[in-house]
Amino acid sequence: MHDIRDDEIDAICACDGTIGIIPENYWLIGCDAALGNRSKKNYKNGIEFIVETVDYINKKTRRRNYDNISVGTDFDGFADAPNDLYKPSQLPYLIKALLKNGVSDENIRKIMSGNALRLLRYGWGNPS
Repeated sequence: MHDIRDDEIDAICACDGTIGIIPENYWLIGCDAALGNRSKKNYKNGIEFIVETVDYINKKTRRRNYDNISVGTDFDGFADAPNDLYKPSQLPYLIKALLKNGVSDENIRKIMSGNALRLLRYGWGNPS
């Protein structure tokens, strides 16, 4: 499920922003067990959807260098997380899937923390 339009991707890239992807069933596939519209046990695993979304967004960016993609976790128990990515110990499975999809170690570091940290450093103490 891709809820971001090409013009939104362009605007985020133009200001060196980042598009956040979270392991939450509603945002990944449009279904949420809490809403009763689908049984959680029938969901495809979320890692597959995250890798697909990372690939989709990267292909839509001008530079295609993963500078505008970040993965957050939301492991606070509030989100309806997918079965294969609901706790920190499962993050290596996401990293392995990204590697298998051809994403380099350097770009995985950007996606998993680097891009978000870059924006935090840029924003803190820098009035607009």
